[in-house]
Amino acid sequence: MIYKELDPFDGKAQEQMAYYLRRAFASSDEVDVINGLVLRSGDIRSQMHHLVIHSYGLMVVENVTVRGTIDIEADWQWTNMHRGVAKPMRSPVTETKMHALALEAFLDKKVKQKSFFHSLELDVLVAVPDMRAIRWPLGGAFPEVCNADQVPTRVMERLSQIRSGAEKPGKLIPEQRRRLAEFLSASHKVLPRLVPNQDDLPSTRGSELGPMSGPASAAGPATGSNWTPSSRLSDLG
Repeated sequence: MIYKELDPFDGKAQEQMAYYLRRAFASSDEVDVINGLVLRSGDIRSQMHHLVIHSYGLMVVENVTVRGTIDIEADWQWTNMHRGVAKPMRSPVTETKMHALALEAFLDKKVKQKSFFHSLELDVLVAVPDMRAIRWPLGGAFPEVCNADQVPTRVMERLSQIRSGAEKPGKLIPEQRRRLAEFLSASHKVLPRLVPNQDDLPSTRGSELGPMSGPASAAGPATGSNWTPSSRLSDLG
């Protein structure tokens, strides 16, 4: 289900990704989507292009707008090759992981069970435009990066992988996913990008998320995952 669409002034890359996610998950009963989410806690602001919520956890999806070819080295160094010019890039995977951890910290402040969100899977996925080539290191492709049109498939592959290795059902039962998605959508801060030097405009404010503990049959962290960006984002690539 799609719980939030993009704000009117979000970019074209986000619009394309929102379309792919809407086409794949608008009628889904196991994957929920929030597009264009901005959260603020004190002086810290975290911006996520897209957030996917499933029964085992969360996935932050980031769009990268580039021209030409992307070279990714084994040490996570990124280079954008365009018209014969090599331009080093900061790894968007690192930035996206930081946003994901900020999201987790934000939620941790809003729920009474302080360890609840730490027990969920937390993943990131960086989407390069469909027509842009990605040149991988000799070791092969990284699961955190793909072309934009591959994102829905990656989401389902990740969910299937977690489910196959889990000893118990996911902690986020449908009602909890709904409450979480509605809370985050209500906590969204609209960024007035066309009006510089102005404070964030508040949307409907969320206050506290409340208890997230589900029935005993739905408890227990996912185990057996070997997807690189999973499990607490220990390696900030």
